[in-house]
Amino acid sequence: MGRPEKPVDHTVPALGALAEHLRAMRQDAGLTYRQLAERTHYSAAQLKRAASGERLPTYELVLSYARGCCVPWVRKTEWDRMQATNLYEEAFQAVRRNRIEARASTVLPKPEYVRDQADLSGAMRDAWSHAGRLPSREMEARSAGQLPHSTAHAICKGRCIPRDFRQFVTFLHACEISGTALGPWFRAWFKVFGRPSEKTVAAALQFLWQTDERRIYLALYAEGAETPKRSREELGLVAEIIKELSDHVRSDKRADTATLRLSTGSGKTQSLLALLDVAARGAHVDVAARGLLTPRREPSQRPLRRASACCASHDSHSRTLVG
Repeated sequence: MGRPEKPVDHTVPALGALAEHLRAMRQDAGLTYRQLAERTHYSAAQLKRAASGERLPTYELVLSYARGCCVPWVRKTEWDRMQATNLYEEAFQAVRRNRIEARASTVLPKPEYVRDQADLSGAMRDAWSHAGRLPSREMEARSAGQLPHSTAHAICKGRCIPRDFRQFVTFLHACEISGTALGPWFRAWFKVFGRPSEKTVAAALQFLWQTDERRIYLALYAEGAETPKRSREELGLVAEIIKELSDHVRSDKRADTATLRLSTGSGKTQSLLALLDVAARGAHVDVAARGLLTPRREPSQRPLRRASACCASHDSHSRTLVG
């Protein structure tokens, strides 16, 4: 009779659940580790360590372990094999999170104290350290390929800063900074690189998919706008309305164009009303907002004058032909 197994290590609960399931599969199959090793390409010691809960085994080992415990004519064993695969995925994510948390720094980034590019680079490195010092490949995977691993590595090592606003926000998203937490970072970016152009703002509005991020970006952009007071008030109201809209507004270029025209002082109240018309197709917008945006003056009568002049010239031409 062999020595009894040690209790399963439940330091990582998900890893312990996987080990308990593997042991239950072997016991239901009535196999020893030596007999199970004959059915697989692994030794009895490797199989025993896989069911200890002390470390995460490879996926190939777990799959071979489960297949070796399966009995062809028993349907339950097939369900056990699928359950082992699901438990392995949960254990893999749990072990990965623990490794990241173990590497995480307790120093919080302080973007509000950024004064120049060197301060911005240091704040971004602090954000990366606080997120667990993720590998550059992991940063690229989190950004869906928008942030190359070489660029992420250079930023994390302080060799460069993002070349544009898209890379800047993507890096912060990979560091799990999003939503309202991006407000101080937007302000730091504006402080270092200055107020963006209309083209840059249009690209940013298309890139920022979260409503809170769009609203904060527009509010900060309006603070530095050299436009009349009413235009800034209208832009602030646009930001508040965008907060209440569905996410489909982000893909509408006409809405972004109307917002830009208001922010630069070149638009009128009708531009904001056009934005509301576009947004109201897929979201519920408070109709009272329209009452707050009544024009200050009557619309121009130039089109009517032009039309009357055309009619007058047409009449004179008719009279000439008749005469």
